[in-house]
Amino acid sequence: MKSLSQFICEKNELVTVIANELKKNGYNQTKASVKYRSLTWDSAVEITVKDLKIELESIEKIVKKFEKVRWDDKAQEILTGGNTYIDVKYDEKLVIAEKNRLKSLIKDTIDKMKANEGQWIKLKNGLELSLPKGYFGSEDLVYCYKWKGKTFMNNRDKGFIKPLWLLLFRTGL
Repeated sequence: MKSLSQFICEKNELVTVIANELKKNGYNQTKASVKYRSLTWDSAVEITVKDLKIELESIEKIVKKFEKVRWDDKAQEILTGGNTYIDVKYDEKLVIAEKNRLKSLIKDTIDKMKANEGQWIKLKNGLELSLPKGYFGSEDLVYCYKWKGKTFMNNRDKGFIKPLWLLLFRTGL
């Protein structure tokens, strides 16, 4: 059985290893911070991205190899205990500030998408958005968009589903 000091050493070591891996890939502490969080039977490492211009997916590619989740293959369930989850997210203060800055544009865009359900609407920066007919999900997530000649549709696994505020920010509005 591991002693408490061994456990503490391991969690600090994991945070250090992940921070070093991020740094090696160009993401120092001013761009992303790493924090360990103990859950009841599992643990989590939270990576907080401090720059909205950084794609979360690029950080996830680097750090997901440190995630360890035990599965019951027969029941297709996650087993409790000994798991290490990796959570990559934007700094909440930055997100709130950006959402507030874009508040009226977000509302107007959602209203246009609802009024033109199933059709593409074009914004002044060239971004095109569409709300699929009969869609009843979260209205602040964009599932279909066109940007710089590429079409992105309904693919959460490839990171195509984006919060509306983030698309507006990234495309310069």
